[in-house]
Amino acid sequence: MQTTRIDRRLVCRTCGATSDDTRLYICPFCHQRVCLDHAYRMGGKLFCCRGCAEEFFYSEEHWEDD
Repeated sequence: MQTTRIDRRLVCRTCGATSDDTRLYICPFCHQRVCLDHAYRMGGKLFCCRGCAEEFFYSEEHWEDD
């Protein structure tokens, strides 16, 4: 009996929906995939969670003086 192996990179990190079931979006911060139902919106972008959104926009690393 042959089993189907699903690539973990092609599933929603929250609910496990596959790219065959729904459209998956890539988080611009951590690059994990997330479906529209579980995406967190901030600043016109879709993130996998609130933490990634806040780090993307408010990370102190970006505000350091040169």
